Amino acid sequence: MKYDVSAFIKKYSVLNAGQILKDLTVEVTNLETAWRYVKANTTEYRELEIYKDCADSLLFYLNTRVIPSPKTAHDMQALVPIIKNLVDRGELSKTMLDKISV
Repeated sequence: MKYDVSAFIKKYSVLNAGQILKDLTVEVTNLETAWRYVKANTTEYRELEIYKDCADSLLFYLNTRVIPSPKTAHDMQALVPIIKNLVDRGELSKTMLDKISV
């Protein structure tokens, strides 16, 4: 699977906040490029859509400290391990985790 959300979570769960922002900015740019070339209504398209949504949401949340609209805390559950790791390291406040914990 080219766009695996669990691999995404595993990859970003071990990085520090600065490295996440740096790597994720590049990755989101690359995903935008890939988005143009994937045929709609294919398995790869659906996987890319989910993966891209996860990456975009994490980047937005880390930059703004706000859950992206129209998402809810429930929609952000996949990102909890990444945010929890940053809170445990003292790089984010606990309120960041509380916002997305349900």
